[in-house]
Amino acid sequence: MALQHLRAINDHAVTTDPLGRAILKEVALDIGHNNQPSFPSYRTIAKRVGCHYNSVAAWVKKLAECGDLIVTKEGRQQKYNIPFDVPLSQPDYDNSYDNACDNSYDDTVTNLVTTVTILSQAVDDIVTRLSQIEQLLSQPDYDRSIEVRSKEKNRSKNNIYIEPDRPLVVTIKTALSKTTKTPQEFEPEQYSVATETLIGYEATPEQIEGFRAWWDINGNYGGQPALRSLLSNWTNYTEGVTLNKQQPNGTSNGRSQPTPEERVAAIVARRES
Repeated sequence: MALQHLRAINDHAVTTDPLGRAILKEVALDIGHNNQPSFPSYRTIAKRVGCHYNSVAAWVKKLAECGDLIVTKEGRQQKYNIPFDVPLSQPDYDNSYDNACDNSYDDTVTNLVTTVTILSQAVDDIVTRLSQIEQLLSQPDYDRSIEVRSKEKNRSKNNIYIEPDRPLVVTIKTALSKTTKTPQEFEPEQYSVATETLIGYEATPEQIEGFRAWWDINGNYGGQPALRSLLSNWTNYTEGVTLNKQQPNGTSNGRSQPTPEERVAAIVARRES
């Protein structure tokens, strides 16, 4: 009945003040069937409308004086009603909305069935994939950190390449940048190749930095060596070979390079030690 009461207030109420109409409508919302009076307190109405309860008391008095509200007292309780005629009969019911809702419900059920079917197929696929993964996991694990490489420089004693640790790679590159004159930022690929080569030789950063002292005595030119010069002379350096350089007076320093057989024997002995 609340809707009919609100329509009656909109059509017949004398009060035009927004607050007065809001208070009148809040009172009418509690009016029951067959125009049974409502009895909300001032504080309840004030809380709903958003004003002070003193304003509610003043407006109830004004609404009663102008004929928009009927106020009756039963003991200490006030009851309210509106003097307007409120039709009790309902208009003809239009069932077209219900039909539309039924059609929408049928479509929703159909969509849900389709979705459930798709989800069921997806679950079956997931179960199949999990089964395949379980079979793969049950097989012996393959250690990918160890694999055979074709480059002889990067092979260890057992002919198996072991991926170097990242901290070792960084320290080797740092030692190379200190020892050689080749800038790392301009030749990153050469540095990577040189690092892998020296790791294959089991070189240490201290050995790399010590190459400079050997180069100052045996190098082909003065100053820091180039990266390629370090690599090409690394075996001579680690084996303690002194190059047969010409003295300023044109004579030899009396020291000769080892033969290839002696060099191979020295490498084998170093790796077996």
